[in-house]
Amino acid sequence: MTDIVELSNEKLNVEDVSKSVTLPNCGAVSLFIGTTRDHFDGKEVLSLQYEAYHTMAKKKMFEICQDIRNKWNVGKIALVHRLGNFIGTVHLSGKKIQNTFGRRKDVAISKCSNNLFLVINSFSKQYPIF
Repeated sequence: MTDIVELSNEKLNVEDVSKSVTLPNCGAVSLFIGTTRDHFDGKEVLSLQYEAYHTMAKKKMFEICQDIRNKWNVGKIALVHRLGNFIGTVHLSGKKIQNTFGRRKDVAISKCSNNLFLVINSFSKQYPIF
């Protein structure tokens, strides 16, 4: 199955990402939307810039997809991250992680939450987006 990894300078569209991972044989879609905070270390954040070396970042993102597949039985995976300058709009969504699972009963909310937490933690620490 082909995983979707994207880096975009455009606003991310939740519906488009969700549609890209929906499969007729999967009964659930799990989604994480990362947003920027308005503070860091007790200071107000006025702007934020995400940059990436595209080749390296996409390679790492595909490795994270493979790690997910090695741990869990998932359908499609989409890792999408927004790049660019966020001036005065620091609450915008910066990343989306979605995947599909074959059976809803196998994906209780706690399992989804735990899996997404592990993926997000890995995603945030490993790939070269600054």
